[in-house]
Amino acid sequence: MRFRHLHIVFLLIGIAGSLRAQPIELSDLSSGNPRLIGDRAEYIADRSHQLDWEDLSSVEMKPSDQAVITFSEASTTYWFRFRLHSNQSIDGNYVLDIRNPLLDSVDVYLVQSGQLIRSYHTGDRHPYKSRPLEYNSFAFPIFSLQEGEFEILVRIRSTDQLLIPFYLGESHWVSAIKNNQELIFGIYIGLMLVMYLYNGFIWISTRDNAYLYYVSYVGCLMMAQMILEGTAFHRLFPESPEIHNFGVVLFSALTGLAAIKFTRKFLNLKVRAPRLSNGLYLFEGLYVLAVIFRLFGLYALSFRMLDVGGLLSSLYVLGLSIALVRKGFSEAKFYLVAWIFFILGVLVYVLKNFGLLPFNTLTSSAIQIGSAIEIVLLSFALANRINRLRREREQAQRERLEVTRENERLIKEQNVVLEQKVEERTNELEETLSDLKETQAQLVDAEKMASLGQLTAGIAHEINNPINFVSSNISPLKRDIKDMLDLIENYERLEDADLKKEQRHAILEEIKDFKEEIDLSFLKTEIDALLDGIDEGATRTAGIVSSLKTFSRLDEEDFKDTNIEEGIDSTLAILNSKISGQIELVKEYAGLPLVYCNSGKMNQVFMNLLSNAIFAINENRSQGHIDHGLLTVRTRESKSSYMIEIEDNGIGMSDEVKQKIFEPFFTTKEVGEGTGLGLSIVYTILQEHQAKMTVVSEEKKGSRFKLSLPKDLESRTS
Repeated sequence: MRFRHLHIVFLLIGIAGSLRAQPIELSDLSSGNPRLIGDRAEYIADRSHQLDWEDLSSVEMKPSDQAVITFSEASTTYWFRFRLHSNQSIDGNYVLDIRNPLLDSVDVYLVQSGQLIRSYHTGDRHPYKSRPLEYNSFAFPIFSLQEGEFEILVRIRSTDQLLIPFYLGESHWVSAIKNNQELIFGIYIGLMLVMYLYNGFIWISTRDNAYLYYVSYVGCLMMAQMILEGTAFHRLFPESPEIHNFGVVLFSALTGLAAIKFTRKFLNLKVRAPRLSNGLYLFEGLYVLAVIFRLFGLYALSFRMLDVGGLLSSLYVLGLSIALVRKGFSEAKFYLVAWIFFILGVLVYVLKNFGLLPFNTLTSSAIQIGSAIEIVLLSFALANRINRLRREREQAQRERLEVTRENERLIKEQNVVLEQKVEERTNELEETLSDLKETQAQLVDAEKMASLGQLTAGIAHEINNPINFVSSNISPLKRDIKDMLDLIENYERLEDADLKKEQRHAILEEIKDFKEEIDLSFLKTEIDALLDGIDEGATRTAGIVSSLKTFSRLDEEDFKDTNIEEGIDSTLAILNSKISGQIELVKEYAGLPLVYCNSGKMNQVFMNLLSNAIFAINENRSQGHIDHGLLTVRTRESKSSYMIEIEDNGIGMSDEVKQKIFEPFFTTKEVGEGTGLGLSIVYTILQEHQAKMTVVSEEKKGSRFKLSLPKDLESRTS
């Protein structure tokens, strides 16, 4: 909403004056308040902007019938002529005061007997120092005139609609009124600052956006009033008329936007009246357009947008608040009363300017008084809103307490069921572990060959993974159950009948904090996930056990500096019976230094890869694709890693098979010849060593497995 008295216009039909205005007797102004003299003026519209004061003597001018002269046509130059008569020489006892601080250009000429006695040139597009008197409005001293009749010629131009109150009076009366108005305006600004700071501190402490929009509205309204009264131009930027003129549009628009934001939030329109709330977006768009038009130099359009937005949004919000009052919303009552006070203030001010109300300090400050009452009432309304929200919050807390008690009962029941399920699953796991031990013993007893015992080590390690997964889930499960029991224990403290209200409240706060600390909803989800994990681990273990045919072995778990090439040699020695006399073995060692790794698991990797290579070579020979087998083992060292290559001229793999070789239980061997776990175990071990492996293979021509162990593994695992 744009709070400028220039934009509320009442069309008055006055009594037409004579064809020529009668001279004003200065002796009639010797005492009392300054007098509105608009109805004693003659005027002409100069649309060519070419007329000078000397031309007016030959131009016919129209008499005015308005005490406060109003023109709706903007961007036109208007000339006014006042005829005055004095029975004595004038040396500066009188002042012509034009009570509109937003006129673009004001030129005043004192003419006597056809001679220019004095001229003034000022306006709000000129620096403040161009004004002959230090007034927020445009005031001009009348002096250096001889006894008799003289003329005051005034040329005014403005891009906005013109509302021009001409006041004429003795200088000391004009100064006294000016001082009274500045005092009242200072009190008004002080009150606005108090409201701004007080409610600003409340917003900082509560973070309620209603207070944020309120202080934004107060701040913008205060700044807009300072600009519209001319105080900002006088006190803040007297040398920058551009800032003053842009501020007229900017802060008027910001005031309207902040008022709409506050209205929407304070009255909770999105919930109570969503359709009416959407209607406010239209007025927000008008205010934004006003600023955009002003930026592009379309002054008249920017003022029109403010006029339309201010008038329509005021009526819209007034009707909206009345509708909400009828629905019984208490906040709307405060809002409606506050808004009515402001509108009454604007109405009194405008009626004063049109001469329908007497000119005095009260009517001159009506806008400030109305907006101050509005701001105070809205502050009271915000306080009432906070109290209501607090009562609703307390009621919600009581309801949540009842829900919490009910949840406590349900949790106790669920804990009993949970403990039973945990006990059942624990018994099942113990039985599974017992079965695994028996199966492992049977596999070891069934396979006597040393090489086969080495091969089964990887399978045993694979069994250990799900068992470790189950074991690792038990500890967090116990911890989560303990948190649940601690929460129940806290609730049991509330059962003490001797607790005072404050103690009970404190315990509730502790329970609330403890629930947030343990994240109750996540805790319940985690318990289900842990139980599902235990179930999955047991299922995977049972599946692996069923796939184990004949063997198992234990692995070394410690990482240490190891001679990789010796490990390869020991593995080849185990497989010597399968290699000797059938396959040519080529070893191309680079003499690697000690490598930080798990030697047992790396031997298992070599065992699986070499066993698969031997099997592939034998398959290729049996199918007649090669005459003799060739198995090559290489080691070499790069800047960042140690590399081991195992290459064979075996049966090779297709691309489809190569993509599946690391999947558990996938095998191309006949039933009984392989479990499909070998390369899956290799892949897992290499991941533990943060190593990489690449595979190059071609059907009927062989395969090459390339392993790359990082040199800085020790620093990564420390």
